[in-house]
Amino acid sequence: MIRIIDKDNIDLFATSMDQYFRLRYQVFVKELGWCKPNDQLKEIDQYDDENAAYVMSIDGNGDVVGCFRLYPTMQPHMLSEYFAQMVDGQVVQRDDVFELTRFAITPNRRDGGVVYRELYLGMLEYCISRGITGTVAVLRTTRLAPLMGIGMNLRPMGLPQVIGNESNTVVYYEMNEDVLARVQARAGVTDSVLESNSGLISRVA
Repeated sequence: MIRIIDKDNIDLFATSMDQYFRLRYQVFVKELGWCKPNDQLKEIDQYDDENAAYVMSIDGNGDVVGCFRLYPTMQPHMLSEYFAQMVDGQVVQRDDVFELTRFAITPNRRDGGVVYRELYLGMLEYCISRGITGTVAVLRTTRLAPLMGIGMNLRPMGLPQVIGNESNTVVYYEMNEDVLARVQARAGVTDSVLESNSGLISRVA
């Protein structure tokens, strides 16, 4: 199940948000070393504000096992402020394009690709429902083929560059019904993966 948390419902999900920031710490501080350690054991940056929307994969126990953040490109964002040199031309800044950052999956759920596919299905459903036609992200170049394999339609926005000893590139993901149908078909999914909004009030996590 995919849970979407933003400024409208964030007060309902304190535990999910705590798990989310701790998962980011595990991945981006302890595993990758991209960010500095801290005593709170949470990875939080300047883009974790009221503009952010959080997409979380929730397991049967109600725990966060995968996640990422969406952020409007009309605001200063990570790509525009830190990785603009990776884009061939101007950085996209449109109200119907959001930035995808901080993609993470807990180590014991990385095999099989179930959580991976679910997160992208959740992003497609959410973006289509909000009139978001595309997302942009800095992506490891080795992930291009697997993403196309699950049915995502993406295109590089610049040449690959080495970041932290790995080749990365900026990509644009198309968000539309055709892509959603293709990813659903390849994943064998027929129903929505999104948590029902009608259950949010009673399901405080």
